[in-house]
Amino acid sequence: MAQQHLDSLRKRFLEAFNRGDGAAVASFYSADGKILPPNMPLIEGKQAITEFFNGAKEMGMQSLNLVATQAETSGDLAFEVGTYRADIQPPGGPAIIDAGKYTVVLRREVGDSWKKVVDMFNSDSPPPGH
Repeated sequence: MAQQHLDSLRKRFLEAFNRGDGAAVASFYSADGKILPPNMPLIEGKQAITEFFNGAKEMGMQSLNLVATQAETSGDLAFEVGTYRADIQPPGGPAIIDAGKYTVVLRREVGDSWKKVVDMFNSDSPPPGH
């Protein structure tokens, strides 16, 4: 997978995420896709992924930005490592800016499309109360 293809996938993912379309966001994941969020159980499958992203929007997620710092492809697998910034406005609470890092593993699917199979991220900030 060429770097420009990874860049295009990331851009389209962010567009779907930032317009709050959980189903469109989930379409970037394989049927067995997994999200490994911090301080939560593993999330698996498109329905659960859709619910996760819809829940993030309901909790005040306003925007997300991803900056890839490393990406490589080997055969039918690719990975990307980078940083993120999330702008969050919880209902009735103060605005939050969260910054952290992420790793995504992608797999070539039928029809030469690429889907996320593992997506893991965590904040650079300590958990609340620590």
